Amino acid sequence: MDNVKIQFTYEPERPILYSLTDLKFSVQDLKTGKHLKDLIAGITVTKDQKIFFRFDNVTIQNGDFSLKLRFLEEGNYQVISKVDSRKDNIAIALASFNVFVPLQPFGTINIDYLIPLLLPAGLVAIIGAIVIVAFIIIGKTKK
Repeated sequence: MDNVKIQFTYEPERPILYSLTDLKFSVQDLKTGKHLKDLIAGITVTKDQKIFFRFDNVTIQNGDFSLKLRFLEEGNYQVISKVDSRKDNIAIALASFNVFVPLQPFGTINIDYLIPLLLPAGLVAIIGAIVIVAFIIIGKTKK
């Protein structure tokens, strides 16, 4: 099928190392603009000719699909998508897109990893403070 368009976006706009990046795809008929249905996709993510991720047989129900992944290195990645007709098993579209993952400067904090650590750290601090206050009170009552 020559009249197929694959649109691609990703969020966040500037991917952060070790954080989830949502790769979003939309498959449309160029003539009608309508989403194509009942398709299967294969997605390969490469960098420097090395495969980092590979997703086979991704079902596309209503023309849109997305994949979440974590980039573990900074640099330029190539996202290659191949879309096949599900019933005929015929390739209908092939596209390649670029994703740039910038070098993360020191001091950049990934809040997604920080939030789960705040509650346990807060509890440890409160319990530690209670223990110290208890020792001070016990020490003063003995004198």
